[in-house]
Amino acid sequence: MTEIDQGLAEGDSASQISPRGAIRVPRIMSPEAIYVAPLSLVGTTVEDARVSHLVTLINGDTLVPTPPSITPDRHLRLGMNDICEPSEGLVLPCGEHVSNLVQFALDWDRKAPLLIHCWAGISRSTAAIMRPERDSTSSPRATSRRLG
Repeated sequence: MTEIDQGLAEGDSASQISPRGAIRVPRIMSPEAIYVAPLSLVGTTVEDARVSHLVTLINGDTLVPTPPSITPDRHLRLGMNDICEPSEGLVLPCGEHVSNLVQFALDWDRKAPLLIHCWAGISRSTAAIMRPERDSTSSPRATSRRLG
């Protein structure tokens, strides 16, 4: 059993995962690649894949710092909860979130990969994957960073 599997089997949170010792991102991906990852692997993915743009899709109370290698204008934070129907005290994803995400993707220069992440890297971030077309000759690929 790996360290990750053991930590998950023991019911530990994502903070118990050792990102440097467990999962590495291959550097063979295109600069136009779009990565999807959980919060626990943001630092590793940014470093290993040389990500230039970051999208954080997480509730507004969870502060996710901008990695040192990414300038603040290349980190889009969209505060929302992982819900599909209104619920008191929670933020439902809305049209403004989508509009901001689309504009950010269109502004991405595709000289280095883009990373989209949420808490677990399963629902909000995978739902946000899109093909930000500028012309018909390019189409970014998405790579999911799932555990297990």
